[in-house]
Amino acid sequence: MIGVQVGTIHDNYVTDMYSDVAEIKRYTGQDQVYIDLENGRLDAAFANSDQLVLAFLEKDNGADFALKGKLVTDKAYVGEGTALALRKQDKKLTEKFNAAIAEIRQNGTYDKIASKYFSFDIYGE
Repeated sequence: MIGVQVGTIHDNYVTDMYSDVAEIKRYTGQDQVYIDLENGRLDAAFANSDQLVLAFLEKDNGADFALKGKLVTDKAYVGEGTALALRKQDKKLTEKFNAAIAEIRQNGTYDKIASKYFSFDIYGE
């Protein structure tokens, strides 16, 4: 049985890819998924890998679990990635954000900062 939060892109993906071979249990909150994993009521959970790591796997109750399989990169389900919303008319600000992100990724600053907070690559590369 696969646990997934209802109404999410994860629900759509699991339904499309696995509903013919697995039972899917839908939850209104991700914490409910973790509780059922811990208590053996689920075989797997499907969610953002960063969410799974930070909110579950790096906690004591997630110690007996691990990420398995390949990251889902199908843009039909996951889109282009995480976004920052800026007003459409703020084109110069958007350019500044894009340039700053590109610069810190290129010069290693991003990796230095990210390694303090994440045990995985949040870009999924």
